[in-house]
Amino acid sequence: MSVRKKKAARAEPAPPAVPAWTKEHGRDAYHLRFGTLEIAVHRHMYYAKDVWVMTCDAVRIRALPLESADVAVAQQEAFANVANALREWRIEMERFMGTNGEAAS
Repeated sequence: MSVRKKKAARAEPAPPAVPAWTKEHGRDAYHLRFGTLEIAVHRHMYYAKDVWVMTCDAVRIRALPLESADVAVAQQEAFANVANALREWRIEMERFMGTNGEAAS
């Protein structure tokens, strides 16, 4: 069997069931990606060295300083901020659409 056939026979690894934070190589930056949504917890030049900030373009959050200096806690805070923003958007959409799915007048 040729080398090419051996490589083709390998199965691709299944994607993780639950998205995980990944560290950006060479930087103090962590990303959580699922679907088209990406949350980044990173350092920013305009803030002190021990301050984590978050960015999530999908919900229009840019360089929002987080409370915790611990990266794991900051990641949880960033995720909660995005979840809250999405919840607020859903409420606004439901209010706009009304109860029957049509735009409210």
